[in-house]
Amino acid sequence: MKYPWFIKLALAVLKRNLEPIEGLENLPPKGNYILTPNHQSYLDPIFLWAGIVPYIKRIIYSLAKQELSWKFGKFGTNYLGMIYIDLKDKAKCLDTALEYLKRGEIVCIFPEGTRNYDRKNLLKGKTGAARLALMAKVPVIPLGIVSPPGKGVFEALKNALFPKNKARIIIGRPLNLEKYYPSEITKETLENITREIMLSIGQLCQKNYPF
Repeated sequence: MKYPWFIKLALAVLKRNLEPIEGLENLPPKGNYILTPNHQSYLDPIFLWAGIVPYIKRIIYSLAKQELSWKFGKFGTNYLGMIYIDLKDKAKCLDTALEYLKRGEIVCIFPEGTRNYDRKNLLKGKTGAARLALMAKVPVIPLGIVSPPGKGVFEALKNALFPKNKARIIIGRPLNLEKYYPSEITKETLENITREIMLSIGQLCQKNYPF
């Protein structure tokens, strides 16, 4: 997959409003893994692409809400790496993400599941990233995003292009989940891994995880 010129231009513009990314050395130089950032703005995925893709020179495939399929359609799939969540069959997107991981690709999942405008606390984490990590036997890399608030597309764009403070991305160390591989994938196991992921994200973005 190659980005069209106008996407490259947009990413270059947004990158100017990013602080230098912290923890790039924590990204494996090759192989497959799962990125798990917190989510507080419409533009979080674009900030990730703008900051990380030029460094790793690889595509990041991201789970995206079904409503985005109505706006972006095949363009989102073909050029932005979107894996749309089918509300009638939510497991289908995990199957697609698993296929990408088995092909050696990088998948990004926002475990909060939606944008969170609470500046102090994370939302309760969804277990999809934990399930994928166990099924594909790949590391999970937590990320903290501290970006200008964006409750709507217009506000997000305004704050991204004319920010009072630049956005920050902090990449944590990979979480090694090998100790869970021999075990059966149970609800308790998924909850334990998800809590480990969310606590790591919280440390990076300076938010509490009260669950």
